[in-house]
Amino acid sequence: GQESGNSIADVLYGRVNPGGKTPFTWGKTRASYGDYLHTEPNNGNGAPQDNFNEGVFIDYRRFDKYNETPIYEFGFGL
Repeated sequence: GQESGNSIADVLYGRVNPGGKTPFTWGKTRASYGDYLHTEPNNGNGAPQDNFNEGVFIDYRRFDKYNETPIYEFGFGL
């Protein structure tokens, strides 16, 4: 937007220190996320749909269950 130049200058001159944390777990490969990542359009409208047969073992809980080490964990400060 119109403030992008000012924002970049603030970072370059040290007036602000941008930071954030990742909102999800980063797996090493696509297979790290399980089958639910491989959805197919199947609801009659062409939109992806998943039934989450894994129960609660999605995202970071799946990594814990299968003892996989992610690249970055949920909440990692970048």
